[in-house]
Amino acid sequence: MGLDAIELLLAVEEMFEIDIPDGDAARLLTVGQLADYIAVKQHSLGRANVNANIVLDQLRTLIPYHLNVEPERVTANAKFKDLYDFL
Repeated sequence: MGLDAIELLLAVEEMFEIDIPDGDAARLLTVGQLADYIAVKQHSLGRANVNANIVLDQLRTLIPYHLNVEPERVTANAKFKDLYDFL
């Protein structure tokens, strides 16, 4: 995992107040998978007013900031490897 990926992961954990184990992070290949993962974690913590669409909207702000990519590239189907390769 590169430095950009680690910084993004830490920012996601901070923003959503969750922990993402490295093994789980390695299996999250798309932005949509990350959004779904976060929504499930939020629900498991009793934060019921969160869904994957809300999370995706927040990720569309966070990811471009940390990876210096255009917000339009941050879609549910966007693969992290493609976003990192853009750097």
